Amino acid sequence: GAGLVAQDNIVGLNFTLGQAHSGGDITGINIAGYKTEAFDFTGININAAWCDMENLTGVSIGGYNRIYGKQVGLTLGVFNFAEVLDGVQIGLLNIAKNNPAPFKILPFINMNL
Repeated sequence: GAGLVAQDNIVGLNFTLGQAHSGGDITGINIAGYKTEAFDFTGININAAWCDMENLTGVSIGGYNRIYGKQVGLTLGVFNFAEVLDGVQIGLLNIAKNNPAPFKILPFINMNL
């Protein structure tokens, strides 16, 4: 479909050409052609453009990975941003706000394990 929108949780294997948006959480494997939005995401996320998540546990692959809370796991993208990183970011520019300077903003790879 062009989009997957739910007020509550989304669970399982999801595929959309457009945006996957949950007013709650997404758990499972999610593939979105455009964007993924969720409060808590647990599992594997693949999207072409970007993801907006409060918390990520697992893997997110996309152009722009924006984690407003805690990232536990791996993000792979052009640009990765996590307020609290407990994992690895791989991309052109990686920001982990909880890392000490000068490790907050790094090219190619950033981590906090």
